[in-house]
Amino acid sequence: DKTTLAQVSEALLLIKGVQQAFTIARSNEEDAPTCCSARSMVPLMTEVMEKLYGGGHFSAAASSTKELSPQEYKQALLEIIKEKQVMKVILLSDEKKVGKKDDVVEVSDGYARNFLIKRKLAVAYTKGSSKILDEQLAIKKEHEAQLKKEAEALKKKLETMKLEFLNAGKEGQVFGSISTKQIHQALQEKGIEVDKRKIKLDVPVSSLGTTNVEVDLYKGQVIGTIHVHVSQKG
Repeated sequence: DKTTLAQVSEALLLIKGVQQAFTIARSNEEDAPTCCSARSMVPLMTEVMEKLYGGGHFSAAASSTKELSPQEYKQALLEIIKEKQVMKVILLSDEKKVGKKDDVVEVSDGYARNFLIKRKLAVAYTKGSSKILDEQLAIKKEHEAQLKKEAEALKKKLETMKLEFLNAGKEGQVFGSISTKQIHQALQEKGIEVDKRKIKLDVPVSSLGTTNVEVDLYKGQVIGTIHVHVSQKG
């Protein structure tokens, strides 16, 4: 009977390592020949049982149906549990709508095993992999700190510099303009390398005198200033 099914499920939970227990049996009730009693130590029961003609709460639930035989019920139950099970993984690359490289995320077990891990986009989160991740993150943190320090030094260097450009216009008239490409080349000639895409010049410099141009030297945290001076040629 249903009481016996419940007792069996509760007994199964006493076994070390068992977090969920489902006991399925054929009942002598004509209107619901297949019955299941479920017990769990994780919050999964209600959602699973509701999909199998039953209900309950997260630690205890039950269902009965005439729609499925015990074997069919078992198969349906396994498919639902597999769909709902989650797995913790460490991402090896940025994944849209999932997370960024080195993030620890929880995804469905099937997605983790059949896509992320299979394609080497993630590894399972284990004691060993978490230790490796911690070591890698420590190295990365040290490297990023060094990059920021170098960016701060470059910022100070730029403050003492001025890039000189001559304009071919006559009598105070400006001919042409100074582009990001020209500023980047001028910096290279002075032995300074920055990412050209990080030079914040919305429109080319087209006036005589000094124009201050910002450049992102480190992830928006260190912003340098390039002093661009344009004078009349001749």
